[in-house]
Amino acid sequence: MSDSTATVSGGDNNSFERNTAEEVSRIVEQSKELQESAATLISRNTQEEASLRQRALALDSTIKRLRSFIVSSVKKGKLDPKDTEKLDLF
Repeated sequence: MSDSTATVSGGDNNSFERNTAEEVSRIVEQSKELQESAATLISRNTQEEASLRQRALALDSTIKRLRSFIVSSVKKGKLDPKDTEKLDLF
């Protein structure tokens, strides 16, 4: 029986090694580029998330102040409680 594994001999071996090294180098470079792209995306998403979180906290604070103002206005008789029922803040 003959061996089914092909062997590279002589000058073809240098060409094979060179092509393999070039392929490995190209794949390593693509891997680095992909990793850099992923890191950039993660950084951008982290910054956007922090910005959204800050905006949400600011809005929450504004809503709390508005609720407090409405409750105080109702207690002082400056605002009709029936009018506050129309508001979607409670």
